[in-house]
Amino acid sequence: MKVCQIMAGDEEGGLENHFVELSNGLLDHVDSVVAIGHEKYRSRFAPGVKFIALDLSRGRRNLLQLARLITILRRESPDIVHAQANKAVDMLARISAFVPGYRIGTLHSRKKR
Repeated sequence: MKVCQIMAGDEEGGLENHFVELSNGLLDHVDSVVAIGHEKYRSRFAPGVKFIALDLSRGRRNLLQLARLITILRRESPDIVHAQANKAVDMLARISAFVPGYRIGTLHSRKKR
């Protein structure tokens, strides 16, 4: 099974640590792990995690950014795509018709809208 993790931010904190730890921990349970996130996180992943740098810190409706994400996800063809936090979940929801595999989103905080 191939799992792809997505995080759209470029900040430092608990969410970012969770993203890295979950990706690294999944290596013991699945065949392949792909992490998509900002370049600054690259060095934090275990050698078995395939890291793909994609700066998703711009607007969640940015068409070029969404197209790049679609291209990567179609190329990687994961069984499960897991988006972490509100922004990544929203982006995955917008492109879900073009993305293979099961799509899961985890919200780490509740927004009013």
